Amino acid sequence: MSRYGLPLSLLLFLIATIRMRTNRQTILLWFFAIELLLLSRNLLFLTVSILTDTLEGQLIAIFVLTVAAAESRIGLSLLVMYYRTRNTVALSSFDLLKE
Repeated sequence: MSRYGLPLSLLLFLIATIRMRTNRQTILLWFFAIELLLLSRNLLFLTVSILTDTLEGQLIAIFVLTVAAAESRIGLSLLVMYYRTRNTVALSSFDLLKE
């Protein structure tokens, strides 16, 4: 894992950032991209933790997973509430929230 962890983490991070920049249709794909960003950072923390033989990276990865789980739960519940009121989750419909 230590050999392929750093390049794989970078590749996942780049895929997620490209996906966030090119996606303009649905907010759900943005949530997936954000989760992929967080998972790529976790992979980086775990790889560095293995390379340096310390536990700090593993503890940070557990903390990030906990925060990501809470963030996805809140975000998806807000998305479900928005869908129930507007019957769409398109990013263009979120401009109505500014008014």
